[in-house]
Formats: sequence, structure tokens, C-alpha cells
Amino acid sequence: MWRWLAILLLAGCSTTAAPDRYYNKRDIPAPSIGSFPSCRAYGCTKIDMVSLSKKEWRQIKKLFPAKSPEKERKAISKSIALFEKYVGAK
Repeated sequence: MWRWLAILLLAGCSTTAAPDRYYNKRDIPAPSIGSFPSCRAYGCTKIDMVSLSKKEWRQIKKLFPAKSPEKERKAISKSIALFEKYVGAK
């Protein structure tokens, strides 16, 4: 679960710097399962701290584990779509 959270968080803002340096440089609190930064606006110029409900996390979590690489790729795609849907509504 944590691996997927990290992938989802880093998908929103691309950088070549280590994540902790990126967050520290921009004075962004470290992400956790309860609260994490969400980039918006061109170039991640606006950052909001958001969270998902337990129900929303369950919907994402139930997509895993997948039983094959192909199903895993589809699960990742679906989980990113759900994640963006939930975060976008907040």
C-alpha cells in the first residue's frame, strides 16, 4: 500500500530531486496516509494538503494485489484514476 501511495504522490509533481528535499525546499509537510500534498495549477504552483476518507482508501486498496502483470497495470491505472477523482473533488 505504501509503495502505491508513494507512486501516486510523486506522479502529481515530477522532479529529479529526492522527495524529502523537494518537500523541504517548498515548505510542504511530509506526506502521510492521513494527509498529503496535492499539486495543482501549471507547474505545481499551488499545493493543497488533502486526505482521503477510509472508504476512499478501501476503494483503492481493494484493487490490489493483482494476479498478473497485466492485471496489475490495469489496477494501477484504475487506482490513479480513483485517486485523482477523489482528490479533485476536494
